[in-house]
Amino acid sequence: MLLSGGPKSKRHLQCLFCGIEFPDQTLYFLHKGCHSESNPWKCNICGEQMCNVYEFNSHLLSKSHQ
Repeated sequence: MLLSGGPKSKRHLQCLFCGIEFPDQTLYFLHKGCHSESNPWKCNICGEQMCNVYEFNSHLLSKSHQ
């Protein structure tokens, strides 16, 4: 977990895996589940992992898997 921003700016948490920044710790910890090996939203066709059911369904409906 990296904190970015100076003392006067609002600090953000940055994901060490993908670099996405989050304004609060709750969102950061929810996002960390995307990089977990136990992530249930993993495509059986290409192996890509998604963060949630919405991204997973969108991925499966993409042209690359039809």
